[in-house]
Amino acid sequence: MRSEREASGGRGRSRGRPPRARAPPPRAGRWRGMAPAAGGGCEPVALHGSLGRARAAARMAGLGALLCAVGALQWDARRQWHGVLPKDLSTVVPNTAHLFGTRNPAYRLSVPGQASPPSDVLAPFGEAILTEALRVSQQEGGTVQDALGRIWANFCHGDADGDGATNGEELGDPCCTWVPGVVPPYRVWNITNPGSRKSMLTREQVDELSPSSCEAPGGREREEQFAAQYYMRHESDHLSGDGLRWMKYPCFAAVAALLAEWARTGGLLHDLLGVGPRARGAARPEEDLGRLERAVICAAAYVWTDGVAGLTHLSFDFAPRWYPIVGTVATGFQFHHVHPTAWVVVPLPVMLSHSLPLLGLLASACTVVPQRRRFRAFWSLTMVLCLVTVLTHRWVHTPPDQQYAWFRLLQNMGLLMSHEHHMLHHDSLVTQFSNLSGVTDCILDYIATRWLPPTHYQQWLTITLLYFAVPITLGSDAFAEAVRRRSGRVSVAGGWLLSEDHSAKVV
Repeated sequence: MRSEREASGGRGRSRGRPPRARAPPPRAGRWRGMAPAAGGGCEPVALHGSLGRARAAARMAGLGALLCAVGALQWDARRQWHGVLPKDLSTVVPNTAHLFGTRNPAYRLSVPGQASPPSDVLAPFGEAILTEALRVSQQEGGTVQDALGRIWANFCHGDADGDGATNGEELGDPCCTWVPGVVPPYRVWNITNPGSRKSMLTREQVDELSPSSCEAPGGREREEQFAAQYYMRHESDHLSGDGLRWMKYPCFAAVAALLAEWARTGGLLHDLLGVGPRARGAARPEEDLGRLERAVICAAAYVWTDGVAGLTHLSFDFAPRWYPIVGTVATGFQFHHVHPTAWVVVPLPVMLSHSLPLLGLLASACTVVPQRRRFRAFWSLTMVLCLVTVLTHRWVHTPPDQQYAWFRLLQNMGLLMSHEHHMLHHDSLVTQFSNLSGVTDCILDYIATRWLPPTHYQQWLTITLLYFAVPITLGSDAFAEAVRRRSGRVSVAGGWLLSEDHSAKVV
C-alpha cells in the first residue's frame, strides 16, 4: 500500500488539506525586483517608498515649471504695447538692441513717485524722435508712424541729450549712412545711450571710434578700431561681481553627485574610457559599448553642445535684465559686448564657474528623470564640452601670438572656434553665436536672418528650453518603457525578456 506522500504525487500533501496556492504574478508597476534598463545597467522596474514618490513629485514640478516658463515667455511676447512709439526701434534708429542696460531708450525706466512708469512716458530721446517724426510727416505727408522710418538722415545729426556727441556718433553711425536692412551702421561696439548724459562719449573717444573721413568709411582704419576694442583690457573687470554665486554651490554639488553615481553604478568610466566597473547588467565584455557607438555618442555630444552654446548666446544677448535669474545671466552676456576681454582678466576658476548654473539644472533634470546608459555617456560628455566651450571663448579673446600652440592646432583643424569666427560675431552681434566650433552656426544664422530675428528673445528662450527638454525625455528609462508598452512588442534588454504581462524571464 502506497503511503500518503506517494499517493499525493510525492509532494507531501495531506488528503484533507487543499494544495497551497501559488503566488500570482506581480501586477504592472508593482514588481519589486530589479531588471536591466533598456540601455544597459540595472534599474528597478518600479520605484517604491519615499524615493519613488519624491522623484514623481519632482518630475511633475519640473514639468509644471517648464510649462509655466514657456507660457510666461509667450505671454510676454504677445502682450499688447500701448506706447506712442513702437516697442522695437530697429527700423527707426540703429543699434538700440545693443544698448547695455537699456531696454528702450525712448521711454523712461523710472518716474519719481511711481514704482513702474506707464509705457507712454517718453524719455527726452523718445520726445526728440516723436518731434522729428511729426515734422517729417507734416512736410512730406503721411502718418507719424510712416514717417518714423524716414527720420534718421536728419535726426542722426542731432544731440538729444545735449552731451556734445551726436545721436549718430553715440549709436555707431557717425557718418549717418545707415539704412534699415540695406546699409549697416559703421560699428556695433562702444554704443552709448543718446538719451542719457550718464552714458556718453568724450570728444576724444568719438574721434577714436569714427572714420577720419566719411567719404570712404571702413577699410583698414575700421579693422584697427575694431581689433583695439576686441582685445582691450579693462582693469575694472578685476572687481566685477558674481550675482549667481549663491546658486553655484548647490549646482556644483548636483553635478558632482550625479557623475559619481553614474561612475559607481552606471559604468560611466568603463563606457567612456574602458576603465572602472561595468554597468550593472553588462558584466560581460561583449556587452560593452562598441567603438562605433562611442564615436556616435561623442559626435552627437559635440554637435549638440555647439548648438547649446549658440542658443544660449543668442537668447541671453537680447533677453531683458529684469527676468528672474535669466536676467542676471543676460547681464553678463551683454556686458561682454561692452568689455569683451572681461573673460580673460577674471580668474580661471571663476570663469569656469559661470557654466555651473546651466550644468546644475541639467544634472538635476537627469537625477529626477533617470537616463539610459548611452544617454548617460552623452550627457557626461556634454558637461565636459560645456567647460571646453567656456575655455575656448576665453582664449579667442587673447591675441593669437600669445596663444597655446595646441589650441591653435585645434583651431586650424576646425575642432575649436577660431579668432576670426568669433570676431565676426562681435562685428555684427546678430550672427555667429556658437562658442565651441561654430558647426551649427549655419543653421542658427539661417533662422535668425530669415525667419526669427534675434530680438525675439522670448521665442529663442522657448526654443532653448525645448532643446534641453526633448533629449532628456527621449533618453529617460520611463520613455523607453512607455514605448515598449505602447508598441506591444516583446523587448530583450541585457539578457532579460520583459513580456507584455510584465513578468520577467531569463533568456
